[in-house]
Amino acid sequence: MVVQEWKENFPLRLYEVSADGRVTATTLMNLFQEAASHHAENLNCGFSHLYPRNLGWVLSKFHLHMRRFPRYGEVLTLRTWPRERKRIFAYREVEFSSGSEVLGGGTSAWCVIDLEERKALPVDKALEPYPLREECLFPQGFASLSRLENPSWEWSTTPRITEIDMNGHVNNAVYLGWAVEALPREIPFRHLPGEVDFLFRKEVAFGEEIRSFARELENNKTLHRLENAAGEEVARIGIRWIARDAQ
Repeated sequence: MVVQEWKENFPLRLYEVSADGRVTATTLMNLFQEAASHHAENLNCGFSHLYPRNLGWVLSKFHLHMRRFPRYGEVLTLRTWPRERKRIFAYREVEFSSGSEVLGGGTSAWCVIDLEERKALPVDKALEPYPLREECLFPQGFASLSRLENPSWEWSTTPRITEIDMNGHVNNAVYLGWAVEALPREIPFRHLPGEVDFLFRKEVAFGEEIRSFARELENNKTLHRLENAAGEEVARIGIRWIARDAQ
């Protein structure tokens, strides 16, 4: 059985856009996770089905590519569907549009974790089968992100209570904000993240000190590393920036 895609509309609100009125990449990640959660509920593998079993979904990899960033007041439509299940990963696609205009899309890999043991489980053992849709927006898959060495910039923070999600750790979308904070202001103020590659390495709990490192690469790209106080890498992020005035 081929699963029907899930469509959901989100009017963009004031707190979901940046100073110039355009949606932030963090908002796009959050809205994707919201729509994916609603679809998982519809497929009987959402929060209400997993939490009683001490299980939860965790976003492991994410690739985002945007052609245009919509503005405050636009209605953003998300189209999303599960594509594949393989070992510990469940793959899901997402497309962003406004009216009839396709704005961009993303591909992702998710894990089901045991909330007590804090480890990923084989998807086929943790979940009953659910229908998949073969449509793939990014056949090339995920970019390979090397570990950042010799960073140019550094920033540190401690997670706030409001950044902890229902799985008991910091939500992945927060990681992207931490990565950008290490950059000189002119980069995010004058540019938009046209492409984002995110690789989750380790969860972060409330109270942990986090250091964010960044370095500029060629072709308007930056590479980021987040690590905890023990020096353990918690995420790798790559961003390709495009000029704001080009949109």
